[in-house]
Amino acid sequence: MNGFNTRVSVSAARYAALRQRPLNNRIGLIGHSMLDQAIGQLVSGQQLRSASLALTAFPSWVSMLSRGRYLIPENCKFAVAASLVSDLSERTLTAATAPSGFGLGKTQLQAAIDCPAATIAVMSGHNDRMNGVSLATSITKMTLALNALTGAGKIVLLCSAIPTGSASFPTRRLTGSQLAAHLAWCDWTTRIAPTLWPGQVYAIDFWQDMVDMAPSATAGDVVSAKTQDGVHPSSWGAYLMARRVLAVLDGLGIPAAAPNVHRRGEIYDATSNPRGNLLGANGLLADAGTALSGSSGGVTFSGVRPSGANVYVNSAGQAGTLTIAGAMVTTPTGAWWQMTVTGTTAANAGPNFTLNPPNLSPANVAPNDVLHGFGEFEIDAGGTGLCGFPLALIRNLPGPQVDNMNMGYGGESTGVLDPVLSGLPGPLSGSWNGDLLSTVSGAETAISTYLQINLKASATVNLTMRVRNLAVRKVM
Repeated sequence: MNGFNTRVSVSAARYAALRQRPLNNRIGLIGHSMLDQAIGQLVSGQQLRSASLALTAFPSWVSMLSRGRYLIPENCKFAVAASLVSDLSERTLTAATAPSGFGLGKTQLQAAIDCPAATIAVMSGHNDRMNGVSLATSITKMTLALNALTGAGKIVLLCSAIPTGSASFPTRRLTGSQLAAHLAWCDWTTRIAPTLWPGQVYAIDFWQDMVDMAPSATAGDVVSAKTQDGVHPSSWGAYLMARRVLAVLDGLGIPAAAPNVHRRGEIYDATSNPRGNLLGANGLLADAGTALSGSSGGVTFSGVRPSGANVYVNSAGQAGTLTIAGAMVTTPTGAWWQMTVTGTTAANAGPNFTLNPPNLSPANVAPNDVLHGFGEFEIDAGGTGLCGFPLALIRNLPGPQVDNMNMGYGGESTGVLDPVLSGLPGPLSGSWNGDLLSTVSGAETAISTYLQINLKASATVNLTMRVRNLAVRKVM
């Protein structure tokens, strides 16, 4: 059986039951590195649990652009870098490939079936082409996975591959039979598979946004600025991919988050969060503000900052000549703290600066509690020089013990967010949403959030960004 013509028999009653089952807004991830966002490690004797939601991973953009309508919690992320399609059902997750502990000892496929997400995003097959796996084998193994997921009542977002290689990354190009199989795999995932599991498998066609159609391009080339290395998407590429996913999700009628974490009352009201109101009013960033002045590391500050919060430069001596002006503003979308950053950055490094609200002193967070970090942002169209804007959620304990989550991490010195902002008719708006599993024991000394702005090197910076409602709460 090669899988090309394999159809799944679904009775009318079974089909009706599948379509009427309750959905939730959680999305699970299985596949390769374009979905793999979780990082866990032990550093220099420190007990460190770190997770990152990178702007170069399209699921991060899905969560941010939807303002948390769609969430990708830790207990639903099982993708592993370098995975083949066969690995979905044949290779079990280990402590190295499942650092959060969720899915440990299971295959990605079984972990996805068992997880609470009603919708599973699957992206695999790219590494098969790189490793000489035949197209027929890839289709057979994916058919097995899709049969299992749909049989378990999951909605599947089947993601196509993206183009590979370009003039900037010529060694990444696929040619001959590899390229032919790559194109055929995209055809199967986007045109054929959805017809085999109607109403259960939905195609996400990334190819058309990523392929280089310039006359000078080689067949199968990706647009260089939409990729980091010729294979993986850049922030711009991931943003475009996320828009494709959102177009499908928005048509599925998936309910909004419960509780609605983007509503201030449900974040800060202890009645709505009975396991612990962790923030009080520290993260609102919507008061009258206090003076912001002085200079540090080549940056001059002016205007106001949210009361109790600090703004400081993390890379002194590398900033170039920059001005950061802060203001408390009210726009048609409400009250915000706004920062306007102008000037030039130095050539030796892309600097970053931080907005740090007061640390929190909440009731103890026990191991295996899940903390949810949240915040809202707007970035004006046409901005230049921005690489990333991660919101960090940190749990500090006595001694060198830290739980850490970064949401919206960029880290691209080329600043490929510029094309995103230049192509928008209005502000880029959304929210940070991320779940951090509390893994280390002890009574924390503080729980904090901070916003870090990453700028690219050798850049002219002209950036206006607004932020509000930084929040941390226990997930109920």
